[in-house]
Amino acid sequence: MNTPTPVFIVASALITPLGEGIDVNFDQLIAGNSGIQWIDDRRFSPSQIPLSMIADSAMDQYQEQFKAQTRFDNLLLKCASDLQQNSFIDFASPDVLILLSSTKGNIELLAQYPNDPKVSLNYSASLLKQYFNHPNDVTIISN
Repeated sequence: MNTPTPVFIVASALITPLGEGIDVNFDQLIAGNSGIQWIDDRRFSPSQIPLSMIADSAMDQYQEQFKAQTRFDNLLLKCASDLQQNSFIDFASPDVLILLSSTKGNIELLAQYPNDPKVSLNYSASLLKQYFNHPNDVTIISN
């Protein structure tokens, strides 16, 4: 019987309405905080709805920095940038596996542009692959 090759998670990035990073988000959850609040924003609904939303000011900053075409892809590239700055990993190495995990992806495009290639998480995975000059396909885990 072959011994499995060990796998190590050595870096991660996360952005939610509770903040940036796993530690910040975990602390917010332990403190009983929620990213869900009543939002009255006509971009999302004609009436007030409970919604979890990252602040427009943060999104504007990510858009200016990364210039991606969608909110999700700017968040994705912000996470990639954070990973690159905060780890020792050579993301261009064939020994590195990159996972893209999302609950929504580019869901904002679905209503008006359901056939847009950017709707697919494959598009976002290709952005990550290009950003890191990564030789492997990015593995997608859609929650």
